[in-house]
This record gives sequence, structure tokens and C-alpha cells, in this order.
Amino acid sequence: MKLVALLLAVVIFAQPFLGCQSVAAATVTYGSIDVGVTKGDIPCHKIGALLLAEATALINGDDISIQGKEKVDSVAHELVSGKIVNQARSGPDSSPTLSGIVYFNQGPVLPMLEPHCSGESVDRKDGSKLVGRITELNKYAVKIVPLNGAEQTIPMSAVQAIHSPKVFKFSLRVSGGQSSENQLKGDARNIFFEPTCRPLFGLHITRKRAIVYVGVALLVATAIACSVAIPLSVHHHHHNSNQDLANLIIANRQPPQTVIPSIPIITRTGIPQFPHGGRPPTTIVVVTTGISRKLPPPPRTPPPRLLIPPGSTAPPPNGPPIVP
Repeated sequence: MKLVALLLAVVIFAQPFLGCQSVAAATVTYGSIDVGVTKGDIPCHKIGALLLAEATALINGDDISIQGKEKVDSVAHELVSGKIVNQARSGPDSSPTLSGIVYFNQGPVLPMLEPHCSGESVDRKDGSKLVGRITELNKYAVKIVPLNGAEQTIPMSAVQAIHSPKVFKFSLRVSGGQSSENQLKGDARNIFFEPTCRPLFGLHITRKRAIVYVGVALLVATAIACSVAIPLSVHHHHHNSNQDLANLIIANRQPPQTVIPSIPIITRTGIPQFPHGGRPPTTIVVVTTGISRKLPPPPRTPPPRLLIPPGSTAPPPNGPPIVP
């Protein structure tokens, strides 16, 4: 159960990085000569850090609008919109991959797309870099206000890369494409948006990296679970076997238990009576505790005899005479 819980936790953690997916396919129209998508209503469930419910990417020429629900129980409306800056197409006409760059510039959820971005910047093809605030972006040029200067306009032909929480790379895979009036129509099941901004913590997780990280995490989790479960199982088995053997040896070594009944015995020892001072004779009785077995009878000895001197008028004492 712990292994299942760990795997579910990894999958839930990785879900936000795996893009927008849907089972239903949507029809898209794209150009027949190295031109990207021109029209389509494509399902989408995620843009950057924003998860969407029942959202659709509406593309019409260079315009793009994301409509959907921020919550399941809310009403669908336009969440964010912008412009497609450039597009490209690769692969055969029947199943091409359409990609490009989109610039979102308005919408109520615009600040929520990439809230942990380090800022905006433009990388030029000559190796230089401008850091500042992007004010405008289209297929022809990008305008940026540097941190220590005036606004500059850079043509797109001189731009190597753009980093902004509002700029995303998109891609979608089309299947079943057919030619129709110098255009192609096919089905697309999802559209993916990949952020271009540089995160504050210096770690940019793309979709490919997320898949690799999830795979490595699953392998590590499985290895850890096996390395812990197998020794515990073997140790538990050996422990039970050794304990049973020790109990058997101890039981065989113990002698049989016998119960000796305890018989209380009281002995009485009498001493002959002696006259003293004209008082009545006194009998002294010594009582001793018995032992737990029957004692043999004591040997019989003749009683002592008491001799009375000649001429004595004293009567003999009660009891046997004492002989010195």
C-alpha cells in the first residue's frame, strides 16, 4: 500500500507538467505550404502554472483566445487572449506537427500564468541580451524598455529567443489530414503550451524534462520499495524459524516437573516433671515445626532412674526414678 501511495503521489505531482490533454478530437485547418494552423477549436487544460477546467483554445488567423472555466462549477468565459507571433509546420501533410510562439497580453488570469518568473528579456542573434519590460510583440518586431534606458524596437529577424511570463511556445499534433481548397483539415486532440520565462529558482521544467523526471522517480521509488520489502520479508521468515527452534530446544532441556506434597507435622517433646520449692511439678513442652517428609521413629532408650539416698524420708517424685 505504501508503494501504491508513493506512485500516486508522483503521478499527481507530475500531472501539471504533462500538458493539456483531452480525449475528444477537434478539427483544425492549416496551410498546405509550410503554414501553421489558421483556424481551430482545440481542447486545452493547462497554460503555464494555470490549470483549466473544460477550456478551449480558439485560433483564428493570428488571434488566439483561451475560453473555459477557472473552476468546475463556474461559468465559461474568456480567460486570456493574445497574438500568434510566428508558426511552423513539420512532417507530412496527413499528420504534421504545428508549432509557434504566442503572446498573451490581456485577460483576467494573465498574472496567474507564470507568477514565479524572474523577468522579461530578449536574446539577440549577435549574442547580446536586453533585460527589461516588453511592451509589444508581433510577427515583425518586439519592443522592450530596458532597465536603464529608453524603449528599443528589435526586428524579429534579429531575435534569437524571448523570455517572458506572457510568451509561450505552443505545439499540436494533427492526424487524419486531408486536402480541401488549398488547405488541410485534420483532427487535434490537445495543444501544449511551454513557458519561455526564466524561473526565479533557476529550474525550468519543460514537458520532456517532466516526463524524464517522472520516469526516474518511478524507477527510484520501485527500487527503494524492493530494497526495503525483500530484506524485511526474509528477516521476518528467518526470525520466526530461529525463534521456533530455540523454543523447542529449551523445552527439551527442561526436566520434568514433579509436585511434592507438603505435609505439616508438629512434634512434641516432653521433659520429666521435677519438684521444686514445694510447688506442683511443671511439665515443659517444646513444640517444633515439622518437615515435608515423614521422619523415622526415634530409637527407644531406657528411662533414667533417680536414686534416693538412704535414710531420706522424702517421698519419691511422680515419675520414673533417675539414676545418676
